[in-house]
This record gives sequence, structure tokens and C-alpha cells, in this order.
Amino acid sequence: MKNGLFVLSAFALCAACAENPIVSNVAFSYAGGRMPALITYTLSGAPAIVTVDIETNTLSDATGDWVNIGGEATGRIYGQGATVVWITNKVVKAYWLPGESWPNQNLPAGTIRACVTAFPTNSPPDYMVVDLASPTNLAFYTCEKSLPGGIGSDLYRTNSMVMRRIPAANVVWRMGMPEGESGASVLSTPHNVLLTEDYYMGVFELTQGQYTLFASNPSTYRHFHNSAWFPLDHALSNNLRGQDATENDPYGWPREDHAVSPTSVIGLMRAKTGLSMLDLPTEAQWEYACRAGTGTPINSGKASPTTTDWKQVAWYSGTTFKTNGNNVTSIVGKLKPNNWGLYDMHANAMEVCLDWYESEGAAFIATFQPGWEDGAVTTNPVGIAWADATIGSSRSVVKRGGSVAHGADAASSGRRGSGGIAYGAYYIGCRLACPISDVAKMLPNLSEEEAVTE
Repeated sequence: MKNGLFVLSAFALCAACAENPIVSNVAFSYAGGRMPALITYTLSGAPAIVTVDIETNTLSDATGDWVNIGGEATGRIYGQGATVVWITNKVVKAYWLPGESWPNQNLPAGTIRACVTAFPTNSPPDYMVVDLASPTNLAFYTCEKSLPGGIGSDLYRTNSMVMRRIPAANVVWRMGMPEGESGASVLSTPHNVLLTEDYYMGVFELTQGQYTLFASNPSTYRHFHNSAWFPLDHALSNNLRGQDATENDPYGWPREDHAVSPTSVIGLMRAKTGLSMLDLPTEAQWEYACRAGTGTPINSGKASPTTTDWKQVAWYSGTTFKTNGNNVTSIVGKLKPNNWGLYDMHANAMEVCLDWYESEGAAFIATFQPGWEDGAVTTNPVGIAWADATIGSSRSVVKRGGSVAHGADAASSGRRGSGGIAYGAYYIGCRLACPISDVAKMLPNLSEEEAVTE
């Protein structure tokens, strides 16, 4: 990069609440070489989640398109790179070290800038990174490209978990499988659903590396040299959420809402992250996130997917190698994601949801809003009551997405599976979800000392 001091300005805000945070007086100063670039800005109006991106221009005279250089090149923005600012009406400082993460560049003055965006705390950015190894450490990013190291970084399969905001609030959509789709039955009757809140969903299935930060690894493939990057298997509801000994019920869903045992894996994750409603997704949350705006069996939008279509997005029986007679799951995130950037929603490991499963279907259909046949909308469905769950060796919960043990048709967006709360297998995993209201509730717990100011 050419030596010499230059200053550029940028301005961005998000108008998503009555009293909006406002970023102004953004300045980007860089003297070249290995010197840090200084980014300053003023925040006013309201506390905010602040993100900082670095952009460069496609033309030397800065008349072209501005392009985000990406999280891998940006590295970490020190100070206020992706965090929460509670001190308003003061100048905030942040630093970028291009000599470390974007060396050997030679850009003319005027073709690089900092873009600072302030998000209201009740409307956070699309990507949240949850540090599972450090207490209450959240980072926010505007897009997948802004993630430090890129989505392929091993960090996001081990010590940190990437979550994507799902735009669900007040969208009416069709849940279930239409008649004629392979696997359709009374247990997948199409009905209209509305979720009242956006939520974050794990971009990847929960991995063995992430799980073993909190409990011993139960997975069949834990002895692989790279097992940390594989999805957790043998995922049990009563290990993940805890067991209510008096009711043989994983902490009373939906009777006790999102309560979990403090000593369960999810309970320990909550204590570490500060996210008090981090949990398995409901079945409706899972399907809405899987579909990503599509109404087709496959979330790539193909109405009649071929084998080639399925192989682009799903690890299922016949597409993986075997060991000891079992199909082996794959490292998470190796196939194409859906429209919202979620990987392996079709197959790989079958994913445990919160909802109880009832084999006859009557109790399931009874949870729909009356008049569902004529288009009535069920709001925030939570599944059947515990007492109506199928009783075999144990009550069953819904499991979604198919797996390496099943054919492609079992991986359909609307296809429902099930299994006992104490039944684990080499193909049963999970991913986690969290409502944005929980994120907003947790953020004020961060202290003002975490802000870097003049």
C-alpha cells in the first residue's frame, strides 16, 4: 500500500427501531507499511451492535464499485470490530492491522475505506459467532464474507459456533409435505404456520469438537484424526437438555418452555455464552430454516430433484464411505448451503428437534389452528403435549433432515422422522437455535469497560 496519510469518511445506520443508533464522523487513517489503520467514529442515539468492514474500490480513481475485502483479509478489527457499544456521544476507536492480515498491497489513496454500521440491539446483524471457549463472548458480522478466516475456518467447527439470523418474523408459510410427495402422510399434513420472531440457527450441525468442550464425546467416529469437525452423533435429548426424573421428560417441553437442567450440555453452554434460550430448534423453526424460502422437497428449489441435485446438498445412503458396515457422516459444511447459508440441512446427521412425536397423527393435527384445512394459521407451533408422545422403550421426539443411514427421499424438507429420547445412533445429531430477543436481553450484561473510547 502506498505510504502517506489519508482520511476517508463513511456513514451507515439501521432504521429498525424507534430510537435508532447513529454512526457519524467515521474516519479511516493509514500511513502504510505495517502501521495499524486507525478507525474512529461517533455513536449517538442509542446503544448498538457495531460492525466494521474494510472496502476497496475496483478502479484507481474510486469511481467503480466498492467491494468488501472479506473477513480473512480483514482479520480482527481490534477495539470495536464486531461488538456492542454502550457509551454514546463519544468518539470510539478501532484498529485494523493490514500488515498482518492483508500484506503487500499497493492501493492509491482514496481507494480503501472503513464502513461502520450500527445495528439496534433488537435487530442484530445476520451472522453471530458464539465463542464456546470464553464466557459471554459474542461477535457479529454483516455477511458470511466478513467472517474472519472465512466460513471454512476450523475455528467455526471447534471452539466457536457460527449462527445465521433466520428472517422468520410474521411470515406465513406452508409447513409439511403435499400429497404425492415421497413420504407424505397424515404425519406431514401441510398446514399454514407463522413464527413471530427471527432467530439464529447454527450454520453447521453441532460438531464433536464443540460438544466435547462441555461433555465427553459419545460419537461413533470420535477416533478419527479429524473427528472434531464431524457432526456430533449419538445426540440424546436427555443429555442435551437434561432429564426430569419425575416425568421421564427432557425438562418438560413444551410444559416448561425452554427450561433445561443447568448441568446438561445446553445448560452448560448457556452458562458459558450468556444465551439463556440457546436450545434445540422447534420442528417449525427447523423446517422453515431448512426450506430457506422454498416450497420444494429440496432446498435448492428443484421441484423434482434428481440424484445429481441431491448429491450437491446432502450426504445420504450411497454417497459416503462405510466403516464397520455403517455409512460414515462427513465433515460439516462440505456441500452447497441453502439460500440462507445453512449447510447439511439435508442428511449427514439426522437432527433432533424439541417437539414430541406421536405415531398416529391425531394429536399432531390437533395442534394446528382450527380451520387449518381452509388456510387458518398456526402461530409458533410447539408440537404435541408430552402425554401424547408415542410410548415404546421411551417417548419419542421429532428428528429431521434424513441422514447417511437413509435414502434421499428421507432428507426432504418436510419429511418427519422420530426416535426415543434415550436412543442414540451413529447418524443422529443436532444443531442449535436462539431467538433474537434472547440476544438483545443478554447484550446489556456486557460492561461499558468493554468499549474502547477516547
